[in-house]
Amino acid sequence: MKITCIGGGAWGTTLAQVLSDNGHEVLIRDVNKDFINKINNEHLHPFFDVTIPTNIKATYDLQEALNFSNIIVLCVPTKFMRSVLAEVNQLIKEPKLFVNVSKGIEIETSYCVSQIVEEVIEKNKFKAYVDLSGPSHAEELILRKLTALVAASKNQDSAKLVQQLFSNSEYLRVYTSDDVIGVETSGAIKNAIAIVSGIAYGMGLGENARAFLISRGVREIVMIVDALGGKKETAYGLSGIGDLIVTASSRNSRNFQCGLK
Repeated sequence: MKITCIGGGAWGTTLAQVLSDNGHEVLIRDVNKDFINKINNEHLHPFFDVTIPTNIKATYDLQEALNFSNIIVLCVPTKFMRSVLAEVNQLIKEPKLFVNVSKGIEIETSYCVSQIVEEVIEKNKFKAYVDLSGPSHAEELILRKLTALVAASKNQDSAKLVQQLFSNSEYLRVYTSDDVIGVETSGAIKNAIAIVSGIAYGMGLGENARAFLISRGVREIVMIVDALGGKKETAYGLSGIGDLIVTASSRNSRNFQCGLK
């Protein structure tokens, strides 16, 4: 199957390798020409010193990328999501399946990505939305280390399709969920707690304090997910406590490193 990844950074190119391993054709669209050169000519991951499959291609041309596939994997930071989607909406000519892998909340509106997609993409250009999230560092997945994610969608056929596309019997297990708000909210809020975890570590407060912070952070995620209409049990799953553990306790976490610095 052909799949388009919008964004060829650390996570986007890593997921492109997963899809390539699973036998799919992948075209990455990025605005960084150095990234494009590394992918096309050197067959290297733009962030990590790792060789990637030669059949992964990259382009600067958004129209080319959108024409390549009806499955669009959104791998751009949440703060740029609205502007990128507005450009995408102008160029697509048929309904697309949007798969979001970015975690965050839009500052100006407090929207999750699903809400931005719903607002920006015209209904006749929208097939379904799936959020793919969970405890996952690109530094490990690019090395094909064991990882698990959850594909959440209101359309369970689309969630199962994404599950099939990304699941790899050697190193990646994908579960499904119908709780989009719960998965998105958990994935966003854990970032803030992970920053404070890095601050606590940098201040030398000790492991007791960080354990206290993380455990109470889980409770806070549960309360917010519930308040926004998600399922409490989602916060106790991969996208909640799972993602919080890996983000708030690992030096591979950008949020933890932000707090530490």
